[in-house]
Amino acid sequence: MHGEAQQATAELPTLFHLLHEWFAGSPLLSWLFLWQNLWYSLIAMLGLMMLAYWGTRRQALVPRGLQNGLEFVVDGFNQFVCSILGPKGAAHTPFIGTLFLYIFAMNLLGLVPLMKSPVASSSPSPVGLPIPLTTAPLALCAVVYVHVASLKAAGLKGHLYHMLGSPSHFILWFVSPLILVIHALGELSKIFSLSMRLFGNIFGEDVLIAVIVQQAVSLTRALHWPPVLPLQIPFLFLGLLTSFVQAFVFALLTTIYLALMLPHDEAHDEHHEAHEKGLARASSPHYTGKETV
Repeated sequence: MHGEAQQATAELPTLFHLLHEWFAGSPLLSWLFLWQNLWYSLIAMLGLMMLAYWGTRRQALVPRGLQNGLEFVVDGFNQFVCSILGPKGAAHTPFIGTLFLYIFAMNLLGLVPLMKSPVASSSPSPVGLPIPLTTAPLALCAVVYVHVASLKAAGLKGHLYHMLGSPSHFILWFVSPLILVIHALGELSKIFSLSMRLFGNIFGEDVLIAVIVQQAVSLTRALHWPPVLPLQIPFLFLGLLTSFVQAFVFALLTTIYLALMLPHDEAHDEHHEAHEKGLARASSPHYTGKETV
């Protein structure tokens, strides 16, 4: 996390930043400031844990209040995952749902005064491209989970067969090593795209709000007005939307990667095949609308 203070041209001061400036000689505060992204990540985690605790500490058969809201979110997200992965997708709802809630909570921290979103943190690299400090590990966890789930569902042989392109004859077996390399590069590109998309959007949102706040301060000073104009408020509502959308896109892409890697359900394939045959029969010019027994 070294060099983080130079990563952004516009960044609002955080609580750890102010404490670090006020008590410049304190080793403890310097250490806290150095690892502030970790502390904000823990704040998001503790917030979700407290929300889950208060919503489930007095569970009732007929949910009310916070319990009702939590069950609504969990059930809705489970239906979303199962709509893509099928009925067996419920086993993956806890991981995908946790990803969504954790990322969403960290995104929202960037909208709270004196806090920052760990998702928008990065470290400079020798090539000039920022290295995301939070989104890259999250993307790595998502891709590793997808492969572990595929190994668990299809076994090592089935997983390798899929990575080789599922060859069915000699020519495909001959080019399967090349397909394996292409698949491996594709998995690395998933980590890059997941992490950079989330980092770039949230970082841009935070920089936009910081610039608007700085311009508001400069304007009020030029006009000699005591209060600071809250010009950033409309952009905070936009930030709420961006925070939700980016967390949802991350979860959606993880679900799609799972759907591409997991073996297809035979019952689902048979239903799809019967549906295709029915469409073909209905489109036939000799179809009369009567079934033959």
